[in-house]
Amino acid sequence: MANTGTYPMKFKPVDWHKANDFMTTTATCQRDTSDRLRQQSTSLRNETDNKTAWSEYDSKKALRNRASDVHKWKQSLETCLKDLEDEIGRLEKSKESTEHALAEKSIPLDVVIECLTRREARVAIDSVRDNVEINLHKELEVVEGCRALLSQKVEESYTQLGVLQEARMQLQMDIGDKGAAHELDSECLKLDGTSQNIGLWRNPTRVEKGTVTPQTWDSYSNYNTLRAQADMKSSVSLRDAIDHTIAQTYTDLQAQHRTTNFAYRRRMHEVKHARSELVWQHKNVSDEIARTEHEVTNLSQSLSAKQAPMMLAQTRLEARTNRPNVELCRDQAQFGLTSEVDNLTGTMRALAKQLHAAQDTLARLQRTLQRVTDDIAIKENSLDIDIQCMNTRQTKLTDCDSSLSSEFESQSPPAPPPEDTGAGESPRLDATSSEVTQGSTASVSSSTLGGTAQSTARSM
Repeated sequence: MANTGTYPMKFKPVDWHKANDFMTTTATCQRDTSDRLRQQSTSLRNETDNKTAWSEYDSKKALRNRASDVHKWKQSLETCLKDLEDEIGRLEKSKESTEHALAEKSIPLDVVIECLTRREARVAIDSVRDNVEINLHKELEVVEGCRALLSQKVEESYTQLGVLQEARMQLQMDIGDKGAAHELDSECLKLDGTSQNIGLWRNPTRVEKGTVTPQTWDSYSNYNTLRAQADMKSSVSLRDAIDHTIAQTYTDLQAQHRTTNFAYRRRMHEVKHARSELVWQHKNVSDEIARTEHEVTNLSQSLSAKQAPMMLAQTRLEARTNRPNVELCRDQAQFGLTSEVDNLTGTMRALAKQLHAAQDTLARLQRTLQRVTDDIAIKENSLDIDIQCMNTRQTKLTDCDSSLSSEFESQSPPAPPPEDTGAGESPRLDATSSEVTQGSTASVSSSTLGGTAQSTARSM
C-alpha cells in the first residue's frame, strides 16, 4: 500500500546552487569583515597603547614639573621664612635694647627729681631760681622727652613684631601646604601599573571645592613672599630708627648732664666766693665790734672821769655863794669857775652824745654781724645741698652712663656745652673754688667779685 503522508518540501537544484553561492559569499564577506576588524583592532590597540603610554609619560612629566615647582617655591618660602625669623630675632634684640634704655632713664629721672627736691630746702635769699634750677628743669624735660620717644619705639616694636609674626605664620602655613602637596605628588610619581594600592575611584575627575588656577596658586605664594619682604624692610627701617633714637637720647641726655653739672660747679663757685666774702666781712665786723666796744668803754670812762671835776667846780661855786656882804663879788675866780662848769657841761654832753652814737653803732654792728652769721649759715646750707646733689649725680649718673655708653663705643662723645663767661671777664679763682677747674671753663671776673664785696661793705 502506497504512503499517502506529507513529505518535506523539495528544493530545486537552482535553489541549492544559490544557497551554496550565498553561503560562500557570506563566509567570504564575514572573513573580510573580520580581517578588517582585526586590522582595525590591531591599529586601535597600538594607537591606544601608544596614547596611554604617552599620556602616562605626560602625566608623570607634569607631576614631576609640578613637584619641582612646588619644591622650588617651598625652598624660596623657607629661605624667606629664615630671613624673616632672623629679622624677628634682630627686632626683638632692638626692642630689648630700647626697653633697657627706657629702664635706665628712670635713674636720671629720679636723680633730677631728687636734686630739685633737695634744692627746695634752700632758705631766705638763696631760694632763687638760678641757672642750676633752670637747667634741672630742662634736664627733667629732656629725660621725659627721651622716655616718651623710647616708649613710642617700644610700642612700634611690639606692633611690628606682631606684623612679622603674622607674616611668619602665613609663610609657615604656605610651606606646610607646599610640603604636603610635594609629598602627595612624589607619592603619585612612585605609583605605576603594578602598584598594589591603585584602584578605580568614583568620579576622580571631579573639581573639588576651593580649587584654584595655577595663576592664583603662584600669586598666593608670591604675595606671601612680597608681603614678608615688605614687612622685613619696614622692620629694618624701624631698627635703624630705634638705634638712632637710642643714640640721640643718650647724646641729648649726656649733653644736658654736662650742662647741668657745669651750672652746678659755677653756682658752687659763686656760693663759695660769697661765703668767703661773708667770712671776711664777719671777721672785719667782729674786729670792728671789738674796737667799738673798746671805744664805748673809753667814752664811758672819760664821761665818768668828768664827774669829779664837775662836782669840784660846782662845789666851789656853791661854796663861794656863802661869801659875806661885799665879798660876794663876781671876780675872776668866779668867772673861771663858771667857765669851768660850762666847759665841763659841754664836754660831758659831747661825750654822752658820742657814747650814745657809739652804742648805736655797736648795736648796728652786732645786728649786722648776726645777719652775716645767718647768711653764712644760709650759704653753708645751700653749698651742702649742692654738694650732696653733685655727689648723687656723680655716683648714680656715672654708673648709668657707663652702662649705656657700652652700647655706643663707636660713637664719639658729645661736645661740651658752650661757655658763658660774660663779656670777656678775666677769671679769679680762690682756694675754696678749685672744683670749677674740673671739667669746666667757667670763670667769675675779679671786678664783679670786688664790686660785690664793696657793695656788701657799703650796705653794712
